[in-house]
Amino acid sequence: MNLLSCLLPDATHVRLETWRLEPASATITLTLSAPRATARCPLCGRRSKRVHSRYERTLADLPWGEYAVTVRLRVRRLFCDAPRCERRIFAEVLPGVAAPRARKTVRLTDRLTAVGLALGGAAGARLGRKLGLAASRNTLLRLIRRAPLPDVATPAALGVDDWALRKRHTYGTVLVDLDRHRPVALLPDREANTLAAWLREHPGVAVIARDRSGAYASGARDGAPEAVQVADRFHLLQNLAEVLGLVFTAHARTLRDVERARREAAIAERGVVPIPPAVPQTRPDFWRPSGGSGVWPGTRRSGRSTARAGRGRRSRLISASGARPSTVSCAARPFLSARAAATPDAACSTRGGTSSSSTGTAIGGTAPRCSERCSGAAIGAATRRSCATCGDCRGHERQPRPRAERRPSPAGDCSQCLRRC
Repeated sequence: MNLLSCLLPDATHVRLETWRLEPASATITLTLSAPRATARCPLCGRRSKRVHSRYERTLADLPWGEYAVTVRLRVRRLFCDAPRCERRIFAEVLPGVAAPRARKTVRLTDRLTAVGLALGGAAGARLGRKLGLAASRNTLLRLIRRAPLPDVATPAALGVDDWALRKRHTYGTVLVDLDRHRPVALLPDREANTLAAWLREHPGVAVIARDRSGAYASGARDGAPEAVQVADRFHLLQNLAEVLGLVFTAHARTLRDVERARREAAIAERGVVPIPPAVPQTRPDFWRPSGGSGVWPGTRRSGRSTARAGRGRRSRLISASGARPSTVSCAARPFLSARAAATPDAACSTRGGTSSSSTGTAIGGTAPRCSERCSGAAIGAATRRSCATCGDCRGHERQPRPRAERRPSPAGDCSQCLRRC
């Protein structure tokens, strides 16, 4: 019994009455009670010995080896005899054993708090199960939040900056000890009065490094007028980068001219003759489908295919068997005429680069000639291109458009220049 009394949570305030060992459940149960006859009222501090009633609290304690320890603490309720005290009945408090309304002893709570501070919630809970300190991760996090903050000495060099509890909505102020590189305090807002009040409560700050905010400047000037205010390096570089970006953007053309002149001077100094850039090949800028809107070559439009022949989902290459003719804008006519003149044996080609005569042969048909008096190459009836030999343009025949693409004009449109004939 004397040995067990040395292992109690607080041997000076409690005494051991009974104990029980249960090998099946690996549990040791201790029954404790307060040895003193009187107790102090927690409100007025007056001692009383008149007992109102008794009750029993069940507490978890540190394990003894492989055995879990359960403490049954018998507590008394007493009457307060002070006439001016508002509390008439109170329960005796044993601060060295357990806190009021707690389910764990003080030493078990301290051990779990140390584990939580070292490892956090989930990792601390896993280690606690191995050591016999059963607690969930939420319990460890709650103990960490309840733990009092350690006493921190006022730093000589203090860093002041803002932090976001919710970005673009709620901001606060963080104070950092620049000598130890550790945060000192978190303020609920970015107001000058809040910073000034903290500086008055913690005198001794010699240097305040802050951003260029006017509120922080005013708060530091009011709370610590003897401190030296400096702009920190991060915000200086950030502001410099922003200004340089604006300057370079405003003088981009001048900077390009300077770079070009420097390059030309270097070439002239080395005696190297610069090679002029190659002239780009002349080709049509765009072609117009029968709808009339300009579209870049090879692009696609929702609802219809405008891909080149043989490459899109639906090829627009149409043979002499007779389908809707493809059309080309007037800007593309010189280009097509030059290409047709270079290959006189072939007819005017379509957008995919395949001639109408070859197309007609590919499908097994016979391509009709331009006219009876022309001995030139055949022209596909569906393509409506001008003949390279006689210049006869069969494309200027009036061809009515489909109903979906028909203009209000009753006249037809030219299939080549998309104008009224």
